[in-house]
Amino acid sequence: MKVKDLFWIAFLSFFSNKVVSILIILVVAIATGVSVTLVSQTQGLINTVEQDVLYLGPNTVLVENAGNVNIINGHEIQLNSTLINYFSKIPHVKEVYPVVCITGSMDLSGYKRNITIIGISNYSILGDYDIVYGKLATSANAGIMLPYTLFKSFDLVGKEAELNISGHIIKLRITGIINYSTIQLLDFTISSKDVIIPLSILQDSLGISQYKLVVIKVDNPVYDNFVTSYIKTFLGPTVIVQGVGFQGISVAIYYSNLLIISAEQLAQAYLKSININQGLSQFISIIADVISVASITLVLTLSTFSQVKDIGIFRTLGMKRKDIAVEKLIEALYGGLIGSLIGTSLSILFGGYIHVFSSAFSYTPIFSSKELVELFSLGVITALLGSIYPIVWIIKLTPVETIRRGEM
Repeated sequence: MKVKDLFWIAFLSFFSNKVVSILIILVVAIATGVSVTLVSQTQGLINTVEQDVLYLGPNTVLVENAGNVNIINGHEIQLNSTLINYFSKIPHVKEVYPVVCITGSMDLSGYKRNITIIGISNYSILGDYDIVYGKLATSANAGIMLPYTLFKSFDLVGKEAELNISGHIIKLRITGIINYSTIQLLDFTISSKDVIIPLSILQDSLGISQYKLVVIKVDNPVYDNFVTSYIKTFLGPTVIVQGVGFQGISVAIYYSNLLIISAEQLAQAYLKSININQGLSQFISIIADVISVASITLVLTLSTFSQVKDIGIFRTLGMKRKDIAVEKLIEALYGGLIGSLIGTSLSILFGGYIHVFSSAFSYTPIFSSKELVELFSLGVITALLGSIYPIVWIIKLTPVETIRRGEM
């Protein structure tokens, strides 16, 4: 029998039994959708971690004031100007960037709103930022940068903003509108909605000398561990050492209230956590595929039982065993193609609204063309594998047996 005739017979057979065809399509769509969603979200989370942490460079050490921690017989260390000065004198330390995070309110042309203010001495901590309007605020121009996420008007540049920080009033000129992505460093977040002010202005206006985070740049990545060890040694042996975990992974040590870790170590810890989630995702995908194969096998077997008499008639008319096998494979192929297409499409359309992984990072699923093709093909293969048992069962029967079984 010609191949095109087999395709046509398989088409009529598949779509004539709506219950069977819908079940096969639904099972394949679910399995493929689950696989595409898990893989795309894993890749998106990995990409976000690498961008949000490794963008600082491998030659980076982070020191954060962890806030309220349980210090038994220990002492609280102030992350202040004195400690910053000490950091800058450590061998192989090239630059030190302290960061301040405070809350307050802003009055802009009569419009008041509560804001979070980030005081920085180097804009590189923001990663890939873009000056949408105006220019960077510096200590020289005594300016303030508004986030593009909230303020999209060019007319705001040059206007005066009145800040109220714990009762202290500061008036600054808006020098620019800046656009950047939210950054997660340890427990400290720089949101894309935060107002950016040069650190020196906050120090001069408010006398701020306590910092939330310090970014230390080392002249060579090989000295990261040396610098972190140097700082820990300086803090003294009397300080209680406590373990801390991120998503269940031990990644750093508390020396009193300070958390000290290199950017590369932090990224590796997050990625290790993600790899655990990735392994779980792969396991879930495998289970989904196994269930899919078993379900399709059951559905196609029942469907073949109901068609056994018709198949027997075709056999008596000269239809060969291989023709029956090919026709049944084509039926499964139709279900696999349609189901995979639906599952992949729904995952792409709605995957961005679902976050499978609980993470401190805001991530967007990444759909790789290569992986989409592989997972689409896997969905089709799943349907084909599910058709093997009913095919083997039916082609073993003689024409007479098939008719007799169909009359039972």
